[in-house]
Amino acid sequence: MRVPILMYHKISPPTRATRLKGLCTSRQALDRQLGRLRRLGYSFCDFEDLRKALDREASLPDKPILLTFDDGYADNYSTAFPLLLKHRAKATLFLIAEDVGKTSLVWPDAMETEPTSLMTWDQAREMSRQGISVQSHGMTHRRLSRLSPEEIKKELQDSRRAIEREIGVRPIAYAFPYGVKREAARAIAETAGYRFLCTTESGVNDWETLDPFALKRLLISRHRWRHDLAFFWRSRNGFAGA
Repeated sequence: MRVPILMYHKISPPTRATRLKGLCTSRQALDRQLGRLRRLGYSFCDFEDLRKALDREASLPDKPILLTFDDGYADNYSTAFPLLLKHRAKATLFLIAEDVGKTSLVWPDAMETEPTSLMTWDQAREMSRQGISVQSHGMTHRRLSRLSPEEIKKELQDSRRAIEREIGVRPIAYAFPYGVKREAARAIAETAGYRFLCTTESGVNDWETLDPFALKRLLISRHRWRHDLAFFWRSRNGFAGA
């Protein structure tokens, strides 16, 4: 069994000022993709479903797929959320706890210099009430490679506490900012109570050999017609070789 995890960011078309156009997916493309996945028989899952399967509390469906949205952009609420409800799709938000609700934001370590806005805690709470999972992307958006083990511990533990306080659900998954892994983070994450670590390493997870602390994901960049064609072909083939 394959367990593809799709990684989205902004659900809006890039502007002329956007440097990382590959992190943008249009509303129309996401709508088509969600419909396509449902028609192909995929079952939308989240990390709690994975946990139950790993702990032998429940089984995964035959064609599981996870949708993840990194950073918590405002358009994840205004644009993606209605589409997720329309297609009855489970999904996961990876929020940056310290930055929730900020506007005109540019992260110091990021290549993207176009200011952006993030959703508020009230919006995240509404999404959570409607079945969207809220997980951790850290307290800040700093690269772990530049942090000491103590700073990494603070990122993981403080963000987990903040999300639990605001949302009422304790996170079990953490996504590495910029996909930068640190071996120290694995032991820290386990101690902090996380069950899953998500990377940006491209690929599909095989259930028999799945490492919950090194999950691969597939970056979804869909703002041109050729991207739609690629998505349709890969989804038909279970994202094999992706």
